Amino acid sequence: MSLTSDAQAMANKLRSIGRQLSTRTADAMKSEAEDDMAVMKSRAPYKTGKLRDSGEVHDPVIDADGTISVTSSFGGPDVPYAVEQHEHIEFHHDVGEAKWMERTMNESRQTMLGRVGRKIAFKNW
Repeated sequence: MSLTSDAQAMANKLRSIGRQLSTRTADAMKSEAEDDMAVMKSRAPYKTGKLRDSGEVHDPVIDADGTISVTSSFGGPDVPYAVEQHEHIEFHHDVGEAKWMERTMNESRQTMLGRVGRKIAFKNW
């Protein structure tokens, strides 16, 4: 049994979407993480600028089971105090606040799925 040309075109399109879905989802997730990072940096404590400058979004990882993850981080060799600054709510900051990453992620996660979904919507293929 052969498919009509319209059905064959649809099958080809669906195969193409299937091949691209993980990559496009990962790209959309990274884009959203970068938007969140801008908010995190604006909330991070600021004294010398090193802490804010250390914020970065890492490339997406797609595991063998198809799980996609994107990691955001602050710190590094030049900023070993990042975790301490994030966690200690009793610290006084003239500029910025403790829990800047956690607060941003908690606010963002409520709408993240919809934002990623809009970026990978099939109308955009």
